[in-house]
Amino acid sequence: MRKPHFGFILLLFLVLFPNMTFAEKASTSDQPKAKTNQPKEWVKIDDGLYQFNFTMDTNNLTEADKSDRFFKELSQFKIDNSDERVIGFQTKVSEDPSHSIIGFTVATEKKEVNKAFITAIVTAIATGLIGLLTLWYNLKNNKKNLFVNTITAERVKWMGELREHVSEFLTLVTYHSEKNKSTDPKDKSEYIDNVLRLGTKIKLHLNYLDRKDQKIIRIVDEFTNDIRRIFEKASLKNSLTEQEYVDKLLEPKQDEISEKLKQEYKKQSKKKKRLLTSKEAEQINNYVTKEFEAVVLDESYHENQSLLNRMNNNPQKLLSLTQAYLKDEWNRVKEEAESGNISKK
Repeated sequence: MRKPHFGFILLLFLVLFPNMTFAEKASTSDQPKAKTNQPKEWVKIDDGLYQFNFTMDTNNLTEADKSDRFFKELSQFKIDNSDERVIGFQTKVSEDPSHSIIGFTVATEKKEVNKAFITAIVTAIATGLIGLLTLWYNLKNNKKNLFVNTITAERVKWMGELREHVSEFLTLVTYHSEKNKSTDPKDKSEYIDNVLRLGTKIKLHLNYLDRKDQKIIRIVDEFTNDIRRIFEKASLKNSLTEQEYVDKLLEPKQDEISEKLKQEYKKQSKKKKRLLTSKEAEQINNYVTKEFEAVVLDESYHENQSLLNRMNNNPQKLLSLTQAYLKDEWNRVKEEAESGNISKK
């Protein structure tokens, strides 16, 4: 008789003390008798009950070799059936006197789902999603707030610049009469350039399509045009004698004067029923010229009065329009900053 191996002793121990659950399942199942060389190693007998058969010639194998072979196959079995847990196994021995091992019967049970583990995973995923959504919302909200704050800051800066430009412009145009008295042409030229420069800055800070902006732009244009006209007239008058100045005013009316002279020549010739003498023609010429001189001087006077009236009234108009405009803009900026909605104006 062969000397028993330690593995064989272990197998005998397992035979003598089988698992209770396995014994219960094995007793309630009709187990077909397996032969030594099954064509398939693993055969499912019932739910949770499998039979392992040696498909190779085991005559030359010791009991220990068979056990080693079984444990190797059992490891692969556990991998292939990962949803089941082995709860016990029992050897199958031959009916001959040798009682050699011809196979194994293995009992398994379904692995219970770890609800706590799944709950933890679901909770972690949900927490992660909530965290991501919160992060996304905060980033979006912060981006919007940053945009609103940037626009608001730029508009406040723009309002401050507009206020400064208008203030400087009003200060400059208020002293036009003093600058007009200057005898230095360069000083006058620099003054007009400053007026035009500030007027342009104000208009560039406004929206030419908006009605409120258009009112301010119109006043600024009147200022620049009127100051330029006042300085041009003063410069012209100072550079000429009184008669030369009047003759300069008459130049645009030469066509009207010529037409008037023709009418008077014709009228007097018809009245006298003869051609006019040179003296009579000269008298008519002097008369018509004096008449037009009075007209152009009167027009010049009224133009000067209109210029002066606008120069006196427009500063207050511009100031009032700008104050109302800046107040409306400030209210709009506050409302947009509070609501977070930036208008497209």
